[in-house]
This record gives sequence, structure tokens and C-alpha cells, in this order.
Amino acid sequence: MISLGSNQNPEFNIKLAKKRISETFQVLKWSSFCVTEAVSELPQKPFLNGVVLIETEKPLPEMQAQLKSIEDIHHRDRQNPLFVTLDLDILMWNGAVVHDDVTEKEYLKEMILEVCPDYKVSPPSIK
Repeated sequence: MISLGSNQNPEFNIKLAKKRISETFQVLKWSSFCVTEAVSELPQKPFLNGVVLIETEKPLPEMQAQLKSIEDIHHRDRQNPLFVTLDLDILMWNGAVVHDDVTEKEYLKEMILEVCPDYKVSPPSIK
């Protein structure tokens, strides 16, 4: 399961990211998307967020590299966290929670349950 987020031209960037993800992976289900306020001490635009459930045979390091490549195509500037054209994070891998945001952000829990209604959200089990 992968989260998508953007606070710079978010409708455009999320639309393109969904297209690229659909071309790269076998998509099982998309969540709905919602706007959330940024969690930052500095002023920042709100984010458009969602999750996608995919199926892949790729190993985790290859998945991480592919997602970073998609972020790079969207001109992600990792040196400037206030302007996020696209953020892609692996939330769960083979049923295991691998990202802290899963338990810390309520909207992600809701989106995960939207695509996997029977899943019990628990703390990260691997890092």
C-alpha cells in the first residue's frame, strides 16, 4: 500500500502520479482523496492525500527506487519540505506496516480501511 500526497498543484500532480502508478504496478484499489492541513511549524499549503493498494513481485528496494523515480519526474525537491510536488510512501509491505504515519495520521487509517475493510491497523512491525 502506497500513500500519495501533494501540496503544489495537487490535482495535477496526483492525477499524473495515479497514471504513472497504474502504468507501473497492478493497481487493486484506490482510496478516495482528501485535503489535509500540513503538519509543520512553518506556513505550508494543505495537502491532497490518498492511498493505493497494489500488487507486485518487485522487492522492496526496487519499489522504493521506482517511487522515488516517480517523485523525481514530478520535480520533487527533497531539500525544501514546504513545497511538495509529490510524496509517495510505502505504508504497508506484504501485510506489515512499515511507515509510522499509518498509526499517527487518522486520515491514513481511514483510507487504508477504505481499500482493505478487514485490516486491523497496528503499529509498524518492520522498518
